[in-house]
Amino acid sequence: MITAKETAMTLQATDVRRGRAALAALLSALALLAVACDTRVDVTIALPEQSGIAVSGEGVVTVVPDVGTFSAGIEVSRPTVAAAREEAARAADAFTAAVRALGVEQRDVRTVSFNVHPQYDLRAPNGRPTITGYTVSNVVTVKVRRVDDLSKVLDAAVAAGDNATRVQQISFEVGEPERFAAEARALAMDDARRRAEQLAEAAGASLGRVRAVSESIAAGPQPIPRAAVPEAAGGTFADTPTPVSPGETELRLVVSVVYDLE
Repeated sequence: MITAKETAMTLQATDVRRGRAALAALLSALALLAVACDTRVDVTIALPEQSGIAVSGEGVVTVVPDVGTFSAGIEVSRPTVAAAREEAARAADAFTAAVRALGVEQRDVRTVSFNVHPQYDLRAPNGRPTITGYTVSNVVTVKVRRVDDLSKVLDAAVAAGDNATRVQQISFEVGEPERFAAEARALAMDDARRRAEQLAEAAGASLGRVRAVSESIAAGPQPIPRAAVPEAAGGTFADTPTPVSPGETELRLVVSVVYDLE
């Protein structure tokens, strides 16, 4: 015969098993709910095999420069710094006034250096260098936006500065190179396509559409130095104008093009 105590223990064990089963069911349900609420989606896309041909092309346009720039220095030596500076300032003022009188704008006259340095006598009896004076130099650049006026502006500047003027170099440039960029760009694209067609034919393929294009403009023309420029003598200038020739310069534009192959 089963006693009341044994019956109570059996019922208690059954309740424990039922509780464990309910807990397991609850945990399973929560796990399924977490999976259902996860919004992350992992997608793998197979990229198509890349094919094509990359080439570069160059377009060159020959242009006559229309802007001239010259660099000149005012150099004066005197026994004292004050005297050298004073005379150099007078010469520089006369120099600037002369070029401004011929239509050069103030923005086109730019000081690039100003120096004061002593002069030494290296033949002193005691063997020690002795200061005998000072030299003041003031270097400016002048941009002439009409190259045809460069010769007369240069002559007037040198004459105004008198014997203190030292012309260092002349350079030429194209004032608005973008005016010629369209022509250079078209030539560069033609050159790139011609190269691509040759390569495609050699590879036994046909040239397809353009996939990408980029361009770059080569550096501008370098300054053209002049070895010598006539100087004024005694405050007057020769009747013959200083000859200047801008010559020609090349505007270079390079494109990089990627074509499809068919």
